Amino acid sequence: MKLSDLCRVKSGFQGRSSEGKTYKQIKLKDVTKEGIILFDQLTEFESQNVNERFFLKKNDIIFKAKCAENSAALIEEDLDDTVATSHFLVLTVNDVNQVDPAYLAMYLNSDFAQSYFKINAQGVTVPMIRLSTLEELDVKLPTIEKQREVAKAYQLLKDERAVMEQLIQNRERQFKAYLQNLLG
Repeated sequence: MKLSDLCRVKSGFQGRSSEGKTYKQIKLKDVTKEGIILFDQLTEFESQNVNERFFLKKNDIIFKAKCAENSAALIEEDLDDTVATSHFLVLTVNDVNQVDPAYLAMYLNSDFAQSYFKINAQGVTVPMIRLSTLEELDVKLPTIEKQREVAKAYQLLKDERAVMEQLIQNRERQFKAYLQNLLG
């Protein structure tokens, strides 16, 4: 089934900063290749008026469209006054009883979709996936129960990766402290 049959796709926020209300924005650097959003790194900007259609909502998926690493991340909770920059495409699932948003985000990060993106990327210096190219992606869609099962397993994998990365960082700090005590 084509992605365009499953969800609506729109561009990220393209406005400019100006005096006004404060908003948060998700930039490319704020999303890992595994689809983890680093919320503690989000930057703020001011603007007179940001159209409500740009605000990210629970179950939206943000997709890195204008970079070499085309990963997707699920918005797992409602965010206050937060937008994704224009480097992203934002996907909103039409019917969550047919398509699990977590499954779709996982599918966009899978080898199946990544191969499609590599073949269909535009641009030489900065590879880019056009909105129409993303909408044409063929999505393999098992039953909703199976989608939820796969999405849960993917979340467990991401959680395990985060724990392992934290463990590695802790070991590096311990070794540096040990070395400092030994040599310092």
